[in-house]
Amino acid sequence: AGPSRADSLIAQGRLAAAEEALYAASDAKPRDPAARGALAAYLASRGRFPVALVLFDEAQRFGAAASRVNLARAAIRPYTRAAAAGPEVTLPWRASPAPCRRAPARRRPA
Repeated sequence: AGPSRADSLIAQGRLAAAEEALYAASDAKPRDPAARGALAAYLASRGRFPVALVLFDEAQRFGAAASRVNLARAAIRPYTRAAAAGPEVTLPWRASPAPCRRAPARRRPA
């Protein structure tokens, strides 16, 4: 089997469309462990750890191999702890925890 539709969209940089495809697959087959697991893995890669952990749990409940789910949980565990520590912790894929500041507006000379 070739890459999934979501994989192809991710390769094209179309992340919003990939996420929609993963949610649609999960909605179409709500008890499919592969659909839940794929969505969980994608959301974890985007830093949405709490939702990913719930989806990994559901995937296991719907029949995914516990060993695979445990590996996935173990892979994101360090990042979930770092994210829970607060905004002062920089995660590897985030450029800076500091908020963006807008430059002051310039007034046009009269």
